[in-house]
Amino acid sequence: GEDTLSLHDALPIWRGPMLHRAIEQFLCDVYWGDLDFLLVDLPPGTGDVAISLGQLLPTAKTIVVTTPQVAAAEVAERSGSVGLQTGQSVFGVIENMSWLIQPDGSRLELFGQGGGQAVADRLTKIAGEPVEVLGQIPMSITLREGSDQGRPVVLGEPTDPAAQVIIEIAQKIASAKLG
Repeated sequence: GEDTLSLHDALPIWRGPMLHRAIEQFLCDVYWGDLDFLLVDLPPGTGDVAISLGQLLPTAKTIVVTTPQVAAAEVAERSGSVGLQTGQSVFGVIENMSWLIQPDGSRLELFGQGGGQAVADRLTKIAGEPVEVLGQIPMSITLREGSDQGRPVVLGEPTDPAAQVIIEIAQKIASAKLG
């Protein structure tokens, strides 16, 4: 809604100690209630926000999102490495925009293939423990339209292939919390 404040809205140009303190207030002074999860969506890269979150939430787990492209996978690997350096573990990797399903059912891999698995493999070596690919989300017009309208595809069109993968990823995250 319009009265929702996100970390992105609150901190558009701050850097360094000022940014760290604002994130600390956001995490410590806001009453979150009894949360099962707090998801923080960060832009690609290894900036101040990721480092501050790693310091303030050392037991948090990182979910690394990439696309199949080699260049995107390299950036995603660096982002995941920052979390490891601050003591966080990597929960898994999500590969987005993996392919476009064609009318005949075949897959058109517009951005190449293997980026998600490459990131998972490299982070496994760095972390010294297995990092899995949680899912590969195909490109979807239905997903894009739902996002534009503020209607999650998993609610509006749960049979869409992208929605099915997103639901599977959410179930993996939830079962890890319960397990």
